[in-house]
Amino acid sequence: MSHAIRTMTMVATTCLLATTHTLLAGSATSVVAVGAPTPGSDGNLVSLLNDPYLTRDGRVGCTGAINVAGANVSFVWFDGAIVWLNTDALPTMLSGAEATMGVSDSGSWIYSPSEGGLDSVWKDGASLAIETQPAPGLPGQFLSFCSRPQMNADGTPTFVAGITAVQGGGAQFRALYSGTTVVLAGGDTVSGETISGTGPVVGFPYDFSSDGSNYIAKAILSAPNASNDVVVMNDEILARESESTGAGDHWQTFNDVKTNNVGDYAFIGDTDALTKFDGFLAFNDQLVVREGDTIADGYTLIGNPSAVGLNDARQVGAIWNSTGGEVLFVLTPTRTGALTLAILAKVGDPVDLDGDGLDDATITDFNASTGTAPALDLPRQCRVCVNVDVQTAAGASAVAIVCVALPPAMELANLDGLNGVNAADLAILLGSWGGPGIADLNCDGTVDAADLAILLGSWS
Repeated sequence: MSHAIRTMTMVATTCLLATTHTLLAGSATSVVAVGAPTPGSDGNLVSLLNDPYLTRDGRVGCTGAINVAGANVSFVWFDGAIVWLNTDALPTMLSGAEATMGVSDSGSWIYSPSEGGLDSVWKDGASLAIETQPAPGLPGQFLSFCSRPQMNADGTPTFVAGITAVQGGGAQFRALYSGTTVVLAGGDTVSGETISGTGPVVGFPYDFSSDGSNYIAKAILSAPNASNDVVVMNDEILARESESTGAGDHWQTFNDVKTNNVGDYAFIGDTDALTKFDGFLAFNDQLVVREGDTIADGYTLIGNPSAVGLNDARQVGAIWNSTGGEVLFVLTPTRTGALTLAILAKVGDPVDLDGDGLDDATITDFNASTGTAPALDLPRQCRVCVNVDVQTAAGASAVAIVCVALPPAMELANLDGLNGVNAADLAILLGSWGGPGIADLNCDGTVDAADLAILLGSWS
């Protein structure tokens, strides 16, 4: 089967490093932390925090757990408070929660608990998909697992499922879902090649653009092991293991992938270059940053990037280790086509844990790992948030989700991403008046006259 959305061409990369390097000063602010209560916890302390996922205007969601009478109760947290506990589903028994989840611009959410001992996906307090159910869009097949749920800006759910012909059997292949539609699955054809029909052929690394018009995923072809690992976007192969990067080496592994509404894409991994140079960040047809690059004084990149993010304003972000410790940086395109690189947060930076405006901890580690979750969800504007370890002034350690400001993007007021800033963007702003959303251009939480002034000042 084939599920084309938008045609892309294969990557032919050339190395182009970012031209401007900046260290941005400022504290990170914690929005929720292990060892502290949070609204909706009934005074119970947070015992576990997973990676944050953000709306396009920077409102934060995550899964985690609180300690209730010595037992962990998993939760969904959004925009400052717990909005769902597993115990809210009683008498249905839910346990645990995957690190990957998603939120929409309207506040919908999706996550993956175990439902009565079976793998499941829940959306807005209702079961959406569960192991052993018939597989949507695949007659005669059944779900053997449901994992890595995410959500588009309009609330469309996405997830990866195991598929089996035997109800209750193990996964025979995987399928990537958008709603109830199979977007990519074992046996599909991409760029004239066949996705393997057996095993974990559709990877957990995947992403949909916020409007759902583009998808990107890691997949395995029916081909020799040395050349079967690929990055697929909209049914076209972008990059393939063992093929040239265009920069003197060859693709070797792909760790995570991202796309956006305008058809940009980014992915991370390593090549067959010397070990001290093989980690890379690719953006569209260019290797924009790679291991061994010095991105600021004292910050030379080491190893592979831990996470990658991409937003609709065409900013690309990464979490990467360096000679100065782990860093979070963002690349922002300029009108000349050059990329400016800004380090937004790094090990050793101060953190305001309790929101009183005073620094009371420092970042000691970034907890990004593409093995468990995408780890970096880069919103369109306002701020970016990450899961980190911190140490307080008293020497105590904790896990927290902390947020730092995003640099302004080139065409932030171009709300629909098309043809500059014009009447269509004005209509979006007026339709959001008085509430949150991407038309909140000054990031104060409400679309109002101040945002209108910014938009009119950017009129094409």
